[in-house]
Amino acid sequence: MSESCIGLFAYSKCGRDRKRLFCVVDRLDEDFVLVADGKLHKTEAPKKKRLKHLSFVTKEPISVPKSNEELYKRIYEYEFK
Repeated sequence: MSESCIGLFAYSKCGRDRKRLFCVVDRLDEDFVLVADGKLHKTEAPKKKRLKHLSFVTKEPISVPKSNEELYKRIYEYEFK
């Protein structure tokens, strides 16, 4: 994936946070991204994840909200709509 993965929703495939929905907030290099969900992993301290450990579920990126409450609300609306 290219830089366009920023703003996409993805489920974690591995680790203790597997099956949790995240939003990609930044790209570190070709293998790693930073993800946040607004509750467990805030936008101020996102989690570093390998791209191969993520399963992307959206095709269109969202503009990543700056507030954790807004990010959590967007993820919740997507997951439970």
